[in-house]
Amino acid sequence: KKAIKVLKIEEIQRIFNNVKNEKFKLFLKFAILTGMRRGELLNLKWSDLNLDDKYIIVRETKSHKDRYIPISDELFKIILKYIEDNNINPKSNQKIFNWAPSSVTHMFIDATRNAGVSCRLHDLRHNFATYLLKSGVDIVESLWVAERVIGNAVLARVIRESIMRVKDGEPLSACLSESGHFPPLIVRMIQIGESTGTIDTTLTKVSEHYDKEVPYTIKKIFAIFEPLMIILLGAVVVSIALSMFLPMYQMIRIMSKG
Repeated sequence: KKAIKVLKIEEIQRIFNNVKNEKFKLFLKFAILTGMRRGELLNLKWSDLNLDDKYIIVRETKSHKDRYIPISDELFKIILKYIEDNNINPKSNQKIFNWAPSSVTHMFIDATRNAGVSCRLHDLRHNFATYLLKSGVDIVESLWVAERVIGNAVLARVIRESIMRVKDGEPLSACLSESGHFPPLIVRMIQIGESTGTIDTTLTKVSEHYDKEVPYTIKKIFAIFEPLMIILLGAVVVSIALSMFLPMYQMIRIMSKG
């Protein structure tokens, strides 16, 4: 599995600048500002956007349960402008992005190639939380959005509990540390970010570290299991051979004695 690439604000902006199709630009804005998957975006309808209360209903999710994602002020303005410019009925049941997945991939590859940025479309959804922080969105709202798009129910619960405690003035690092679900390195780095006022930069560095660490750890695990698998397969082959040749050997012995 490929590591997630952490994108800089300038890189994201260069990608947007190299997109000529306005609807595809809207697609990328949804991806970076909501953390939605490609399949979820391709199934999204205009009627799934609640513009009055500013949230999105994601109906076809990986867990087969409806998910509700808040619409940030930045995305809200982008949506309203697109609706006005293209004379769209926001209550329509039509899909917003009526493309094949392969078409989306090709358009994204063209945009990133022209921008000189090496990344995958999937990377955008994993950059949205950092993007919110760097764009000036406060930590509570960023956690609120992250809690609604994260795919892990346990971590979502931890973030939900942390939001209430952060609102009461407790540091985020203390909340994550007490949960026991986050490595000490992440907690210490967030603590440093809180004390220096650079939590967005700190989170980016943590993400970059794990981008390198996780593939290396997976590679080490496979390196350990490889000889074990060879031994196991060898044992299976030997057992099959013995089960075939032992009866034949016994029959030959009986026939030779007779």
